[in-house]
Amino acid sequence: MRRSALLFCLLLGSCAVQKIPVPTGGSRSDGTVQMTYEYDLFEAPQVDWVAAYAGARERCQLWDYGDAKPFGGAVSYCAQVDSAGNCLRTVVSKTYQCTGQKPIVDIAADLEKCLSACREMERGEECFATCRRLNR
Repeated sequence: MRRSALLFCLLLGSCAVQKIPVPTGGSRSDGTVQMTYEYDLFEAPQVDWVAAYAGARERCQLWDYGDAKPFGGAVSYCAQVDSAGNCLRTVVSKTYQCTGQKPIVDIAADLEKCLSACREMERGEECFATCRRLNR
């Protein structure tokens, strides 16, 4: 079956294939998420960027950010080359920047952890006051 599908794509020149980028890298401290997809030589990728955004946003929210925004364009490279120099497999990545302030309330349950988090993030007196209110 796969062989006949490949032959069909060769005759047409390429086949449209749905691709959904998945998180493959990033940095919690930098607030970045890298979303990646791959496609083969005879594939014409139809990329679901709405799903990519949703995946990046979900990762950012796991890291206590509010949202994600695309950061620059997509970057691609050839991951597999045949003996004639044709690119057999291309990898495409797009970086998303996590946005929105990290919520202080969710960072720590007890006063000491909360105060420590305020100092670490250089939040100031408003942060310390929030910690004290939470500890009451």
